[in-house]
Amino acid sequence: MAAALANTISQNTITLYGVKHREFNIICPGDTTPNADSVSILAGALAWAYAERTATRLKLLADRFSLDIPEEGSFLSGVLSCVRDALRQAREQYEFVILDRRDAYAKEVRNFLGDLKAQARSYAENARSVLTSLLRDVLAILALVGVTFAIQPASKSIDFESPTVIWFFHSAGMFLLISLILQLVVHIRDVRLTERETWFWVDKTREYMSKSTAKEYLSKFIDDRRRLFYGQLVMLGAMYLLASAICFALPTCVIFISHLSD
Repeated sequence: MAAALANTISQNTITLYGVKHREFNIICPGDTTPNADSVSILAGALAWAYAERTATRLKLLADRFSLDIPEEGSFLSGVLSCVRDALRQAREQYEFVILDRRDAYAKEVRNFLGDLKAQARSYAENARSVLTSLLRDVLAILALVGVTFAIQPASKSIDFESPTVIWFFHSAGMFLLISLILQLVVHIRDVRLTERETWFWVDKTREYMSKSTAKEYLSKFIDDRRRLFYGQLVMLGAMYLLASAICFALPTCVIFISHLSD
């Protein structure tokens, strides 16, 4: 029973890895037979150690035994002589250990939620960036078309059958397509890298939070934001494609309508 509190057992010796690393004989000649009271306390210590968080509780008992067991004598006699005090002190220390772990766990969760907040902000910022770029590109094309109309002599209309005019609108449409592709590549890669980096640092730094708990928080706070981001990208991409299609089709449409009116 006493051997269940040890770290390493080899033949007739036992090793404790507590505050001190100590090696004992399991029993020695002349050891007295344990009385019922000592056996009961030892059984209570084992029951407490293996009830929950076994590794932590065994480590606390090992720390006390490595300090309190006398140098002379066997492991069995030493454990029986100090198990009552060792159990009492281990229980007191365990409460502080658990409180410290709770504080550390709460701090780890706060840090992780801060990372998730930064990741959610990344989705929002990238979506806004695409919208801003769309408005900028469309306004730039409209401004260029407006300037072209403004400098055109009043007596002369724009010839949409001119290769230069057709080239201009086709170039504008191609510009919108290229802008859309580049932005999709850059922003999608940015949010994916942000998510990968978040998981990398979580795996490297988490000590108390399980991976399933981290995934639960990620699903709760990030999944809706991710779906919204990709939905916004689809909508903004459709607007880019519509603007590009208008640029490509505008000269042909104007020429067709002018021929109909003639």
